[in-house]
Amino acid sequence: MRRLLAWLPLLGLVGCLMPTGFGTGVANDDNGTSGPIITAATGKNASLPTRADEFLTFLKERQYSAYPHDEALHVGSGPHGVAGVRRFYQPKLAASLQQQSLEHPVGAGAVLELFAANGTTRLGWAASVKLDSLSDGGSNWLWLEALDGAEATLVEAGEGLGLCTNCHASGDDYVLGTAL
Repeated sequence: MRRLLAWLPLLGLVGCLMPTGFGTGVANDDNGTSGPIITAATGKNASLPTRADEFLTFLKERQYSAYPHDEALHVGSGPHGVAGVRRFYQPKLAASLQQQSLEHPVGAGAVLELFAANGTTRLGWAASVKLDSLSDGGSNWLWLEALDGAEATLVEAGEGLGLCTNCHASGDDYVLGTAL
């Protein structure tokens, strides 16, 4: 816990991360089958991982870099209120936001890159992916936050994390972002 708290000022978080353990997720795809979704983030139908350990590798390798994203950094808000944030939307989420959908499809998700004040040093990531067609109070979303560095480290990961769902509940289907 002390190690986690030592990182909060560096990330610019407002002190609201509380460890709840790590989770794994299984998603139902559009065909009704279930299992971990692990593909490279290239192409229009690229999927986000749905297991925390695989998501960390996905982030470290920047497999999301081909997703629609902000060209420039912007100031984050809430616990992501670091000096600079860049949003990457999984293509399903990008399309859903463009259509102003109130509910997003299974597999929709986002990656936020969190940057230091210099605008070039990536401090870490916040990410989410929808695991089921019904959000069920946010419990069917996988949420995670990770620190970058020589060894990328998961800070928080799991399904329906209270910190994440409480903040994101005000968004459309637990997404606070707007179309790019």
